[in-house]
Amino acid sequence: MFSDYVNGVQHIGIPTKDLAGTVAFYQRIGFERVGLFENQGSHCAFMNLENVLIETWEVEGDIANAGAINHI
Repeated sequence: MFSDYVNGVQHIGIPTKDLAGTVAFYQRIGFERVGLFENQGSHCAFMNLENVLIETWEVEGDIANAGAINHI
């Protein structure tokens, strides 16, 4: 069974062009910033709400679709 191998999602990765704005958005809807780290010359933030953890990081250039999930 699938449940024998997976018991949850560790985090969801969502790139952004505006990290401060993205963090502010998630805070307005109830998330708490639980980490802010340097990531290869840029910064990433981890946002948590109950059992949902989002990693969002600032990227330069075209990120294809704003809000697109990069990884799970």
